[in-house]
Amino acid sequence: MGRTVFELKSILTKHCLPGGTEAADRGHGVPFTFYWTKDSHELWLCDASSKMVNLTSVLLGGEGSTGKVSMLPGPPGPAGPVGPKGDVLILSESECATALKALREKYARLTAALELAKERNQTRKNNGISTAVSAVLTTIEKNSQ
Repeated sequence: MGRTVFELKSILTKHCLPGGTEAADRGHGVPFTFYWTKDSHELWLCDASSKMVNLTSVLLGGEGSTGKVSMLPGPPGPAGPVGPKGDVLILSESECATALKALREKYARLTAALELAKERNQTRKNNGISTAVSAVLTTIEKNSQ
C-alpha cells in the first residue's frame, strides 16, 4: 500500500463542506482531507470511503456526524454522603480554655523544676560548677517566660 497524504483545507463555514451541512447529503468529499471551519472552529475529516466525520464532535463527546457539540455542563448529579468533620483552624472557646490550662500546668511544672534545681545547686561544693549551673538555670527561666 502506498503512502497516504492528508490535506488540510480551511473553509469559512460548515455550509462550504462537500455535500452540505446535512448528514444525509454528506459523503462526496475528497478522501483523506481535513476541513477546518473558521466560524465554528470544527475539524472535519473525509475518510477513505469519502464520508465526512466531525472530529471535534467526536473528541468532545458530541453527537458524532450531526455536528452538534455542547460545551455546556450537564445537570448536577445526586448529592454524596456527608464526610467526617475536618480540622478547623479557628479554635472554639472550650478548646482554647483546655489548651491554656495545659500550658499553665506545663509552666508551673517547669517553674517548680527550676526552683528545685536552684536549691540543689546551692548545696554544691564546687563553686565553678555551681556558677555554671546557676547561669544555665537563669537562662532557661528567662526563655520560658
